[in-house]
Amino acid sequence: MSSSRPARPPLLRLRRLLPVTLSVRLVVVVVILVAVVGGALAIATALAANSILMQFIGVAAFFLDALAFAAETLVGQAVGAAQREGLRAAARGTTEIAVALACCAVLLFGVFGSISIDLLTVDAAARATARQYLPWAVAAPLAGVWCFQLDGIFIGATRTREMRNAMLEALAIFAVAWWLLARFGNHGLWAAFYVHYAARTGTLLARYPRLVRSLPA
Repeated sequence: MSSSRPARPPLLRLRRLLPVTLSVRLVVVVVILVAVVGGALAIATALAANSILMQFIGVAAFFLDALAFAAETLVGQAVGAAQREGLRAAARGTTEIAVALACCAVLLFGVFGSISIDLLTVDAAARATARQYLPWAVAAPLAGVWCFQLDGIFIGATRTREMRNAMLEALAIFAVAWWLLARFGNHGLWAAFYVHYAARTGTLLARYPRLVRSLPA
């Protein structure tokens, strides 16, 4: 049974995904570039530490994206075949594996994080500062896996309008969170980054039941 939902032109889907990509990049850039209030040396050290720790998140995202890509494919097949249970099975199965992988990443970062920092920089101040904020990077895979998976699910279902709107909402929530948490310095910035993860997850999860209901039982 084929879905009666008309296919969206590829250019329209790309145009709707552009705000999503830009929003994610903007948050990452803010985390790297926003410095703790202080002198030039403190700013440079905070920037270096954040840049180092974002490498941990980048490594985790590389592997977690593989499961998000799998979700895209399997969800796309289920939506194309108008199979509600197929959608649920694809979302559940890929997410379970992704969460297990995220837990492994948390464990590896916790055990080898300090050694990895030493391999990434020889600057003593940057090493010390990065270790101070290392727990934020260690836990990031488990905090972010949910929104990565939901991204894959909604991309696979070609629900680009919902993704765009959810991402813009999440970006606004991140901006408010950073404004409220800025007084806590770099810890506040990382906390706002986690709020962004939660906002991305929450805004897409709120739209997920409607996606499921759009397919015949």
